[in-house]
Amino acid sequence: MKKVIINFKNINATLQTSQTTNVLERMIGLLNKKQLAENSGIWISPCKQVHTWFMKFSIDAVFVDNKNKVIAIEELKPWKLSKMHWKAAGVIETPFGWSKKNKLSVGSIFEVKL
Repeated sequence: MKKVIINFKNINATLQTSQTTNVLERMIGLLNKKQLAENSGIWISPCKQVHTWFMKFSIDAVFVDNKNKVIAIEELKPWKLSKMHWKAAGVIETPFGWSKKNKLSVGSIFEVKL
């Protein structure tokens, strides 16, 4: 996985993320984690839907398009399946409640720093 920093422009919030770089990393995602640190996450791309089967913790799934814009946000508890987001280019999985805490909303724009 590649380490990247994601800055959300309109809310002044930053995430330290790992970006998946191959199919195996996308398939594993957060399955081997016990939890996420407060301002961390994983960026899975391409991705239109996620699940939390076999996970031990809840997440926020922030679906984004290819223009770095948030198109949907879902709070997922373990053993759940997100909706299918046909226009999504990827998803940023963050700690549960991170989106509400930082007032992230649909339409928010982000930039990526390597």
